[in-house]
Amino acid sequence: MYIYYMGEEFIYRNSWLWILCVAVLLTMGIVSCSSNSRNDEDFDKISSSGGEQLTNSSSGALSSNSGGSSPSGATSSSSEAIAIIDVFCKVGIYCLEMPSSWCSSQRGTVVSSCESSSFVIDLVYCHVGNICYNKKIPFDLCLELLKGKEVTNCGGGPDPNTECGDPITQFCVDGNAYDKCGGKLYKPGTEKCVGGWIVSKDINCPSFNNTNSFCDEREGVVYEQVTIGTQTWMARNLNFSYKNTLGSCYQEDSANCSSYGRLYDWSTAAKVCPEGWHLPTQDEWTTLVNYAGQNNAGAKLKATSGWNDNGNGTSEGNLGFNALPGGFYGPLDGSTNYHNKGKAANFWSSSADSNPDNGVGRYMGSWGDVVDKHTDPKSSRQSVRCVKNPAGN
Repeated sequence: MYIYYMGEEFIYRNSWLWILCVAVLLTMGIVSCSSNSRNDEDFDKISSSGGEQLTNSSSGALSSNSGGSSPSGATSSSSEAIAIIDVFCKVGIYCLEMPSSWCSSQRGTVVSSCESSSFVIDLVYCHVGNICYNKKIPFDLCLELLKGKEVTNCGGGPDPNTECGDPITQFCVDGNAYDKCGGKLYKPGTEKCVGGWIVSKDINCPSFNNTNSFCDEREGVVYEQVTIGTQTWMARNLNFSYKNTLGSCYQEDSANCSSYGRLYDWSTAAKVCPEGWHLPTQDEWTTLVNYAGQNNAGAKLKATSGWNDNGNGTSEGNLGFNALPGGFYGPLDGSTNYHNKGKAANFWSSSADSNPDNGVGRYMGSWGDVVDKHTDPKSSRQSVRCVKNPAGN
């Protein structure tokens, strides 16, 4: 009781001193907590809000005086803060140089280096709000995740707050708006968009004078074309690999791709035709077969050489479709493998079967001249012959 009483009396008699001490302590705690929480929250806000504008921070994490330096000797202006990139951070399959607070906010793991990472992409200086990263970061990370803008360097270049274009369908580089390519970003300086495909600007079509040919600008490959009735068809099979990521060559032999084109599964076949062309429907195949003579259509649609067992097309009345027996990959006689090169040509159509796992197409064989309908698993790989879009489409 005595101790309690004396304590109470001390507090009462010296209340002004107690209040002053508490006020000082609380003030110090609030300043410290505020500084630390701001440091941790800065990049969370950038990541989650799409680039909230932040003022210069005195905490050091965003200040150019914390030990980081601007690239190329650039200095930051009073209207921007420098985000110090100080760790290697592994997030999922990616390894990036980023601020430690950002790594923590993304639940990443700090690692010693990113040298073994398979993550290779164009790197840029990035402005987010009025924050500029002091080292280059991946291009799509800057524009897509952080909602930032590429700039020439920190402390220079175009106004980072300048908006351009429609953020849904376009992206902004150095103050210029570019349409996204199939919904994706690309580097306008070194890449171009062709029919929804991002390809190198170094790819160019060769010069040619044949009006019965056209060039696929995605890979600079020239294809012959032929008009049959009211339709215009490619006169040989598609061989579009997109950096060797699509389809396969028969028996994995590139020479077969050169001769017969690539083999694609049904889903891939539906999207690989060049701009202005498309994978034919069953109805479009029917139009072709009917024009060529229905039950004997194969004689006028096959190439006049290259088929086994005397299965070549006829020279007389040949329509120039030049179907070749490139075979297919899929199940046959209990074996899922490559089959029937030299004996059969299997072509996909864009039409699906009543069974959602199957696609529908047409085939020709060395054993006869019928061009018949076939149904196969969509995972099978077959040839693609594109038909030109109707005028105005």
